[in-house]
Amino acid sequence: ATLPLIDRTSSPAFAAELLRRFLQKGAKSSYIHCLTIVGALGGPELVSELKKILMEWAKGRKSKACEFILQALLMNRTDAALRVLEELSRTLRKRRPALAELAGMAFATVAEQTRCTPIQLADRLVPDFGFENLFFEFDVRGERFRAFVDSTFTLVFLDESNQQHRTMPRRTCSETRAFLKQVAQEIKPLVKLLTVRLEADMIVQRVWDGLEWEEFFLRKPVPFAFATTLIWGVLDEDEKDRLSGTFYCQEDQTLLDETDQEFTLQPDARIVLVHPARISESLRETWNEKIRETASLQPVFRQLDRPVVRFANPDRYVLFSEEFSGAEFPSGR
Repeated sequence: ATLPLIDRTSSPAFAAELLRRFLQKGAKSSYIHCLTIVGALGGPELVSELKKILMEWAKGRKSKACEFILQALLMNRTDAALRVLEELSRTLRKRRPALAELAGMAFATVAEQTRCTPIQLADRLVPDFGFENLFFEFDVRGERFRAFVDSTFTLVFLDESNQQHRTMPRRTCSETRAFLKQVAQEIKPLVKLLTVRLEADMIVQRVWDGLEWEEFFLRKPVPFAFATTLIWGVLDEDEKDRLSGTFYCQEDQTLLDETDQEFTLQPDARIVLVHPARISESLRETWNEKIRETASLQPVFRQLDRPVVRFANPDRYVLFSEEFSGAEFPSGR
């Protein structure tokens, strides 16, 4: 009941100073409860510092201390803190599975409170940087420019003649320049995060509905850049295991099939990232040829060129098989 009464404009500075003094005192266990206060009163600028501390402590087997960092991130509740919790739930899975599980539970708690699934919450937390319709518009000495993220995940600038520039206009005002530099810095870790997530989504064949897919991939700059590099499929309404069509997305948001015919996406469509096991060898080769010919259509992870094991028809729908029991496979296949 006390937190709502605290001045949130001054509390981040107090939290930062509290964290500094805690570390200065040697991060003693007798003071570790103050991390909860740090998380609750701090802003997003403390998140990277908390993550750095956790990763250091995790190396030293300070499990209990790490739990207080996770609690601090949960109390922080900023988008940045929640993104770190989701990231830790995956990246710590092999080295520190107990901490990964706690991070996942904390993230799931927030998802439940916001009435969505953890996967949906993770999508919502991907920033749009304040861009509108994938662009950030700004003026430079009376000339209008638009910034956007291209298929190489680089900020590119369009002038009034739609001419592309790889560098920011020289006379951009300091405020806009600082903002766009910050966006550029945030893009790199976001690309790394989404590369891992989307490859996992392809492997498990995560399903997006049409509206959900459009909201995430056609409205947010970095996910849109991913959308233009990957091959997508729509599940058949009757035969859920079969794809009724496949498509890719151009930089003007036009959707095209493997023959470059315009592809119409229905709001109730069920969309997946195409896995080579889902399509015939002939369609796979058609798409591989398209990838070779199209500069922007370059998947950031192995999509159609990964090896697959094809089951005979009677075994296609078997949920559990012991045929390969004891065999070892490379991870991610």
